[in-house]
Amino acid sequence: MSGLIGARAASRFSYKRMDTDATAFATAAAITDRAQKAAVNLMVRQLKFNAIWTKLTVIYPFIGATAAAHKLNLKNPVDSNAAFRMVFNGTWTHDANGVTPTPTTAYGDTFINPTNVIATVSKVGLCLYTHNFGNMQASTTSELGSSNSNTQRIILATKVTTGYVFDCYNTTLGRLTAPNASLLGVFAIGMRTAVSTYAYYTGDMINTNLAPSQITTVATGSSTGGSNTPTVNLILNGINTSTLTNVARTYGFMAMTADLTQAECQNLYNIVWNVQRDLRRINN
Repeated sequence: MSGLIGARAASRFSYKRMDTDATAFATAAAITDRAQKAAVNLMVRQLKFNAIWTKLTVIYPFIGATAAAHKLNLKNPVDSNAAFRMVFNGTWTHDANGVTPTPTTAYGDTFINPTNVIATVSKVGLCLYTHNFGNMQASTTSELGSSNSNTQRIILATKVTTGYVFDCYNTTLGRLTAPNASLLGVFAIGMRTAVSTYAYYTGDMINTNLAPSQITTVATGSSTGGSNTPTVNLILNGINTSTLTNVARTYGFMAMTADLTQAECQNLYNIVWNVQRDLRRINN
C-alpha cells in the first residue's frame, strides 16, 4: 500500500507517533486539539515520505484556529521575522477553516524576499489552497505574490479577472491561464524552470479524487526571465502591500517551493487535500 493511501486510511485523529517537526509546530502554536495535531502530523510525515519536505521553503498550514498559530511557518515555527512568520496586517478572521482577510485592506507579510531564495534554485514555485464554501468570486488581482513591476514578479491566483493563475517574471512567456474556478475550493501550484513554466490547478472539488491537471507548459527553449527577480516581500492576499484582492477568500494552506517535479506537485496536492478533508474543511 502506498504511503499516501496508507496515511489516508489511518490519518484521522491519529497522532500518537508524532514527527519531531510536527511536535515542534504543535508546541509553538499551542495546538492541543486532537484532530488538528493529527492533521499537522499527517502533513509533515507525508511531505517527508514523498521527499517534498526539503523542497518547501516555507509552509503555512493555517492550523490551530488562532492568529498566534496561523502566523507560524511549519518549517521553522519560531515567532520571528527571520523564521518567516506571517504578520497579519489589517483585519483578518482566524478560525478552524483557516484565515480570511478583509478585502482591499488586509495582507499577510511573510518577510520572504524572493530574490534571496530564487537566485539559488533552479525552480521556484508558489502553492495556495483556498475555499469559500460557495461561489468563488473573481478578484482584480492575484492572491499571493511579490511584485515590483510587470517584469519583476512572481504571483499566483486562484480566480482573477485577467484570467491567469501563475505569472513568473515575464508577462508573455511566464503567464499561465486558469480554467474555471471551483465552487468549493481551489488548489493551485505554479512552478518555474530555467526554460519553462507550468502549473497544476484543481477542478470542481465536489467530485472526489480529481487529479490536478497541467494547464500550460511554455515552449521548451523559451525564457521566463530569472534575472529580473522581485525584491519586495512575498505577501498573502495581494501582490504587494498596495495591490490587494477585492474578495474575502478563506485560505487553508500556503507554501513556497523549489525544484518540484510535476509528479511531486501532484503528490503535494494529494497531501494537502487529505489534510483539508481531515480538518473537515471540505465536503468529501
